[in-house]
Amino acid sequence: MAAERQVAVARERAYTLLGRLVRYGLSPELEPAARAALGDLSVQPGEHYQLFGLDAPPYESFFLSPDRLLGGDHAEAVARDYAAGGFQPEVSDVAADHLGVQLAFLGWLEGARGDALRDDIAHQELLDLQARFLDQHLLRWLPAYVASVPGNGFYPRALRLALDLALDHREALPGATAPFELPEAPPVGNEGLRDIAELLCTPCHAGGLLTRGALRQLGDLPRGFGQRPHELKTLLLSAARFGELPAVIEALDGELLRWDAALQGPVAPWRARIAHTRSLLDGMQLAVAALHDVGREPAP
Repeated sequence: MAAERQVAVARERAYTLLGRLVRYGLSPELEPAARAALGDLSVQPGEHYQLFGLDAPPYESFFLSPDRLLGGDHAEAVARDYAAGGFQPEVSDVAADHLGVQLAFLGWLEGARGDALRDDIAHQELLDLQARFLDQHLLRWLPAYVASVPGNGFYPRALRLALDLALDHREALPGATAPFELPEAPPVGNEGLRDIAELLCTPCHAGGLLTRGALRQLGDLPRGFGQRPHELKTLLLSAARFGELPAVIEALDGELLRWDAALQGPVAPWRARIAHTRSLLDGMQLAVAALHDVGREPAP
């Protein structure tokens, strides 16, 4: 019983630390615990905002909704679980489904479990709530989110630690992991490159998140401004105009392969979606090659 309580206390502290790092960034008061958990604390000015504010918004709704809008049904469902666990988060500045809040909730539940173990109180409902929350919320999107964030900097390492913690936690809970499905990806219609850009910039349709950092790596081409689908559509059109489309498609496929290689956990739906997206890119590459071959045919 004492050992089990020690595990609960350790998980509570880890979830709480990681939740604060994701939500607020590294602060002086968090440095001792962060150094013990992550080692090197090298962080560039603005790195937290660049990643979580611009490159990769850490919201379940953004990641799992076909419209990429924050809040909605996902945030409401998360909030219901918070209420069931007696958790009252401060969410004035973020939606309830923010990763930092979800991690804080799991820390709260582990704290409650530690108290129950200390007082020798039955707590099966807490275990059931933890398993349900991990299955229906955090582990449906966090594996693909973490796979989408490249690099070995401070915050990517914190994200990988959060995923490892959640996966280890779920393995210790009773019951099998509940299966899930992603929203069906739309067909590519008459809009061509616009439809492809929308699909590639919608995480649940593409199989991962095409970050703005990844967009910047696709080539030194005009890409426009605004939302990332518009930026990617402009880049694809520029690539087609300047004969760089095959190289851009290849770079996009390389990013999808990177996502797939980095996935861990209950990720079968994400792997299937990546495979589907790669098949669309293959079709684009074949179409470009066919047009090129037609252009090289001698005139009759």
